[in-house]
Amino acid sequence: MKSTMRFAAQASAYFAFFLVLAAFAFPTQAHELRYIGDGYWIQVGGHIEPPYTHIKNGIDFFPFHEDDPSLGVDGSLSVDKRTGDKVVLEAKGVVVGYDAYDAPIIKTFDLEKKWQIVDLVQDPFVFTQYFQENAFVFNKPTAYGFIVEGYLQRKKPDGTFFKGKHFKEKFICENGTQDTLYGTRFECITDDPNAPITPPAHHDKHIHLDHHE
Repeated sequence: MKSTMRFAAQASAYFAFFLVLAAFAFPTQAHELRYIGDGYWIQVGGHIEPPYTHIKNGIDFFPFHEDDPSLGVDGSLSVDKRTGDKVVLEAKGVVVGYDAYDAPIIKTFDLEKKWQIVDLVQDPFVFTQYFQENAFVFNKPTAYGFIVEGYLQRKKPDGTFFKGKHFKEKFICENGTQDTLYGTRFECITDDPNAPITPPAHHDKHIHLDHHE
C-alpha cells in the first residue's frame, strides 16, 4: 500500500513538474527550450524580456536533466552546482542580419559578467537559474542571440553521477528558434514604445553594428 501511494505521489509530482515546465514553454515566457542530448535540456533567453534599446540586459540559462528517462522531459530536474552538480558555462552574444537561425552573423560580443545563481520558485518546484545582468546594451533595434557552451553533469542521490554533457549551442531570437515541440522563443531588440525620444544619460554605452564595449 505504501509503495503504491509513493508511486502515485511521484507520478503526481512529475506530472505537476511537466505542467510547470510546459508553462515555461509558452512563447510569452521568452526563453527557448532545447534538448541537447544525453538527457539534458537547456533554456536560454534575455535576462530582461522584452529587450529594448538603451536598456542594459544580460542572459538567462536554465539547465535540466531527465533523472527518469522513462518520463522524458516531465521527469527532468534542475542541474544545480551548489548541490554538487557540475556546471561550466561560457557565452557570447551575436548580432545577426535578421531573425533566422542561419542568418549571417554580423558580429559577436563578449559576455564577461560573473554568472549569478538564483532559485526561481514556482510552487511546488524550485528551478535553478544562472544569469548575467548588465552585460550588454544596444543602441538600435536588431536581431540578436547567444552562443552558449560548457559542460553539465548531474549528481545522483547516491553520490555518483549521470553521464556528463559537453555542448555548444546557438540561439537566435524570434523566428530563429529551433524549438518545434513547444514553440518557445525570446524576442529581438526593439525600441521601447513608452520610452522618451532621448535615452536617459545613464544609458550611454551601446552596442553598435561596428563597435561593442
